[in-house]
Amino acid sequence: MNKINEKLLILLFSLFVMLNLSSCLNPLSGNLGICETIEDAKRRGVFVKAYQVPENPYIINDSIVLNVNEAWLEKQWRYGKKVKDASPINGFQMVVTVKGNGFEEYATEWYIGVDHSLNFYPGLRKSIICEFNELPNDTIVVPVQRGRLLAEHIEKDIFAEFKLIFLE
Repeated sequence: MNKINEKLLILLFSLFVMLNLSSCLNPLSGNLGICETIEDAKRRGVFVKAYQVPENPYIINDSIVLNVNEAWLEKQWRYGKKVKDASPINGFQMVVTVKGNGFEEYATEWYIGVDHSLNFYPGLRKSIICEFNELPNDTIVVPVQRGRLLAEHIEKDIFAEFKLIFLE
């Protein structure tokens, strides 16, 4: 094989690999996903039902007020080969998005949940997420504590509750 053919072959092979990596492969493939909105969950086919807080803004106490944007339950899922693909897996996740101020100290000064089985961990873009093995009830009530202590043997300072209701 002469040098020109060899260089051409290497160039074509490199081009083929770059095109495949940039257009076909999703770096998130196989990773757990969380939808950004109810519409996103519906598009991906993982939406289960919408929830709401009893009053919005939701007053946790005199210094913590949450302005809930959306709250929904979706099937847990993983990214597919393309970013827009979703492969549902066992379990559910509640996603609550918050708008405005009042969320800055979440998970440092206060936390929704007191154990590992029922708590809302911080997500992206002002959201909190709670995972369920089974379909939860239409009303979900979770204690709110000062700090972020989830170990069972540690006493918690519970000062409020966070309540979500199925939106019919």
